Amino acid sequence: MVNISIVCSLKSPFLIKKNHSDANIRESEDYIPGRNLWGAFAAIYRQKNPDKNLDEDENFYDLFLSGKVRFGNCYLKNSIPVPLSLYECSSHQHGHFKQDCLVDQPEIWKCQNQENGIICGLPLKPLSGYMGYDNPIDNLKIQNPLTELRMRNHLAYQSFTTGEGGLFTDMVISAQNDFKGIISFQEEKKRKEFIDIFKEELKGGKSLYIGADRDIYGKIKLRFSQETELFVGKSFEERWKNSSNGKLSFSLTLLSDTIVTDDWLGTPSRLEPDLLKEWTGLKGELRLESWFSRIQPIHSFSNVHQMPREEDQALSKGSAFLYSYKPSGSEAPNLLHDKLKQLEQDGIGFRLAEGFGQIAINLPIHWKKP
Repeated sequence: MVNISIVCSLKSPFLIKKNHSDANIRESEDYIPGRNLWGAFAAIYRQKNPDKNLDEDENFYDLFLSGKVRFGNCYLKNSIPVPLSLYECSSHQHGHFKQDCLVDQPEIWKCQNQENGIICGLPLKPLSGYMGYDNPIDNLKIQNPLTELRMRNHLAYQSFTTGEGGLFTDMVISAQNDFKGIISFQEEKKRKEFIDIFKEELKGGKSLYIGADRDIYGKIKLRFSQETELFVGKSFEERWKNSSNGKLSFSLTLLSDTIVTDDWLGTPSRLEPDLLKEWTGLKGELRLESWFSRIQPIHSFSNVHQMPREEDQALSKGSAFLYSYKPSGSEAPNLLHDKLKQLEQDGIGFRLAEGFGQIAINLPIHWKKP
């Protein structure tokens, strides 16, 4: 895979509606999903080629439908989702306890910090938000995008009066935020074609529009550069070398929501070893030692058909899994390393072109002591 990195500078707030919101509040996602960029670029392609029949356009198929181009999620600049395995003392004021619990789980899930011989004893709670690529656990900085509340009213089309339930609130992402993500290409040729077709948009000459109510929300400008890693920070080789707990183990963390199915086409609550062996072709003994995961529904809307798309279930971004591996006797010494490096580049699951299935192997936060 070859990649380009894109930075999204907001020229207006955006509203990408969450899966579920209260009746009179429209709350935005706090990141730019890859599927929204995917749709925005596809719409621009249609505008640039009004006379083409896209059903027969091989270039359109290659760029947007084949999976050869993958539009990753854009998070706050230089940050990734906090893993679900990261916990702290439930009292924000104390700052007693902050630990990633994937590799080293606490014996008692209560804060054991002592002051004047007294144990805190408050329950632990998971952290949420976004963190820097390589934050030290003892100086962990959690950040969230700036938001705005906007009161609005809905005017009836004919009478221009406010109808029943016409007053509502938008919780939007402020234009003061910058977001960063990755677009990946299976071939260098496709990367060059993409840059050539969308050079005005990628260099900030023309704006893109994402999300709802684009007359007032969702205007962004892009700038891009080449990237060699799926996210900025330590290379795969550094992460592989620096992670160890005394045996051949590795962690797998979801950087985006991931759609996978089991043998009965249901959504598993965890990534079973058999799934990883199927994706990688590994023959040795693979065990799932610990995990922190969550399932959530995925809703989206088709602007072409003006209809909601069918709901999917996905493992939530931030889900984290720890595996141990015992190679078979005939395996090459570096086979696990090579297979996992390729898996990180390829992603896992379905709808990869829309930003689902991004993963990181051996995220440093899992292997650091508090």
